[in-house]
Amino acid sequence: MIACWLMLGHRYRWQHFLALSIILGGIFLAIYPSVFHPEAGQGANSGTVFWNVIWMIGSIPIVIAAVYEEKLFGEQPVHVLYLLAWITLWQMGWIFAFFWVDAIPGFGTADTVKDIFVNQWNAMRCTYGGESIVEACPQCDCVNAGWNYALFIVGYVLTNFFTIGVVKYCGALFSYVVSTIGMSQTPAPVLVVDRSLIARC
Repeated sequence: MIACWLMLGHRYRWQHFLALSIILGGIFLAIYPSVFHPEAGQGANSGTVFWNVIWMIGSIPIVIAAVYEEKLFGEQPVHVLYLLAWITLWQMGWIFAFFWVDAIPGFGTADTVKDIFVNQWNAMRCTYGGESIVEACPQCDCVNAGWNYALFIVGYVLTNFFTIGVVKYCGALFSYVVSTIGMSQTPAPVLVVDRSLIARC
């Protein structure tokens, strides 16, 4: 809502802020158990306030991107697949630029940068070769890894395609509402948009 207000000049009524309160309250209820009552066996940082804040901060670029997409669609005709291709290329560039943070002690899952490449190699062996990598990942199902990976790719592409489509035809704010409908902590997300917008979409 803040991004739409700053970048697009949207104005809101009290119903919008009521819906925002419901969503934020739902998020608090969702993360409360992991922060204040972490389950036994979880990692040392898995249930801390720090990691929940990191998770929420991580959604900020996605929000800004969605609002920018809405602004872009309003200014010129852009095909959804064309935009999706550039977004994916941009994301890949950032992944390559910051993959090393996975080796930061207490932050990532690898002990060294070398371990990152070893993990990636094991994943390639498991996914494409169907090899058993019991020594590195006893719980991995390498027999079905290729099929699972293929289903993920198809689902990921379709999800992004339809998400951008919602942004194009309904707006960034409605896109966020759609993304929260499946979450149990947002029982009434449709309050955040106008009825006319719901009918149009």
